[in-house]
Amino acid sequence: MTVFVEHRGVFHWLAQWIFKKPKVSQVHLERFGSFLFPLIDGSHSLYDIGQEISRRFGEEAEPLYPRLARYFQTLHACGLIEYKTGNLQRIQKKEVSMDEQQNKNG
Repeated sequence: MTVFVEHRGVFHWLAQWIFKKPKVSQVHLERFGSFLFPLIDGSHSLYDIGQEISRRFGEEAEPLYPRLARYFQTLHACGLIEYKTGNLQRIQKKEVSMDEQQNKNG
C-alpha cells in the first residue's frame, strides 16, 4: 500500500518553489503497515488493532505491542496519524489518500 501525503502550508510552498520539493510524497508501507493502516479509522483501539494483527500474522508479529507502539509513535512523528482528544488509545488518520494497490515489497 502506498500513502500519498500532500504538503500544505507556507513552509511547504516555499520548499516546493525554492528547492523543487514535491507537492505530494509517497510513503510505501510494508505488509504489516499495509494491513494495519486501514484499521486506523478512529473506531479501533490500539488493543483492537493488535488483536487483528495477531490473528493475521501470529508469532511473526511478536513482540506485538512494543512493536505496535513504536510503529504508532513513528506514524505520529511523521504526521500520518493524530490522537483523538480525550482518548489516547483511539486514533484516526490525518487527511491522506491511499493507493490500495500492494507495492512490490508486500
